[in-house]
Amino acid sequence: MKNINEHIDLIERYLYDDMTHEELEELNELLKTDSEFNKLFHEMDHFTEGIRRSAKKTSVEEKLAKLEKALPYTMRVHQSDQPANIFKKLIISLNQYIDGLIARIFRLDREELVAVPINSRGEASVFTLTGRIKLVAASTLVVVFLAITFIFTQFSNLSPVELYADNFEKPELPAGVVRSTDVEIQEDLPLEEIQNRANQEFNKSNFGNAKDLIESIPDEEKLPDMKYCGALSYMKLENFDRAEELLIQLAEENENDMVWQERSKWFLALCSIRKDDQEQAAKYLKDVAEIGGTYQEKAEKLLKKVDK
Repeated sequence: MKNINEHIDLIERYLYDDMTHEELEELNELLKTDSEFNKLFHEMDHFTEGIRRSAKKTSVEEKLAKLEKALPYTMRVHQSDQPANIFKKLIISLNQYIDGLIARIFRLDREELVAVPINSRGEASVFTLTGRIKLVAASTLVVVFLAITFIFTQFSNLSPVELYADNFEKPELPAGVVRSTDVEIQEDLPLEEIQNRANQEFNKSNFGNAKDLIESIPDEEKLPDMKYCGALSYMKLENFDRAEELLIQLAEENENDMVWQERSKWFLALCSIRKDDQEQAAKYLKDVAEIGGTYQEKAEKLLKKVDK
């Protein structure tokens, strides 16, 4: 009994702010090592707190009480006497599980986790040790999330030039049988021969030669494959206005051909992106996605980047 009475006297001196530095160190040590003392301390603290709250509160005390309710962790370790609802029970159970996990990770006793840290001035901390660990962990997660978001934003916001370059893939055009490698234009060559020569030059990345071969034929006489080859050559030469002209002709003249509709509108969308016309690009991409052909998946992905 004598030991209990001494403990009560020690706790009372703490609660009434009347203790020496040596007594404060003794109290802190008992909180960490003596579970019975820890329990007694919190019971007396709870009781004293109830008396304080029953007294007339100043405006400052009222604000502190509201602040305590808003905090993610209570300023004292005691729990509310009100019965918890199902949701609150789940939160409490989860919190206890996390407490146990922290204890295992840091190899701490439960008394160390629930004890209120007290400084040399006899002031109790707002958070328990568990609360501090949780706060640090939550802060770390927030920082990591913000860093990932920043990096993702930086890499996802590509310029029109970068977005165009990432999505333009040079196709391999069918060259057929070419009688001669000479690119000099001969007026008596059939259109198919000129087409094959132009495709061959395009496949060899000789875009200027491919363009010259295609432009040797008037637009009204060009075959669909010629306009397609010519448009792609102009895109590689960064003449997007002329490329658009040929692609629009290709789409209008082959209105019922889904293959040419998809190809022409896909590359029209890329031309619009390169010219920084995101609104027009979105319209072409929606048409491509609705057709549901070879470029459907690419169109849907690209649409998310330009239709914002």
